[in-house]
Amino acid sequence: MELELVFIPSPGIGHFRSTTAVAKLLVDSDDRISVTLIVIPSRVSEHASSSYPESQNRLSYCLLPPGDQSTEHTFISYINSYKPHVRAAVSELSQRRQVAGIVNGFLIY
Repeated sequence: MELELVFIPSPGIGHFRSTTAVAKLLVDSDDRISVTLIVIPSRVSEHASSSYPESQNRLSYCLLPPGDQSTEHTFISYINSYKPHVRAAVSELSQRRQVAGIVNGFLIY
């Protein structure tokens, strides 16, 4: 049975890269594990979706749409604004695969 893990790195390319590295280690270590990274765009810098790698065999990416980039948002309120998008992405994924766990790169209050 294949197990799906969902990783949600904190916004920012540095967090994305380190989370991707961990996900690759897991995928390479066990053929039963697949990982999907749900990517919340960074408020600080614009990274086109082309700057992210393409999904591979058992490592895939779900790039969420850009949100309100207002400077009035605190980090927490910016993350909270993505809760509906993250829930929808996990719900859609769980309809196709058995989600065994979610690894969150930050706390969502």
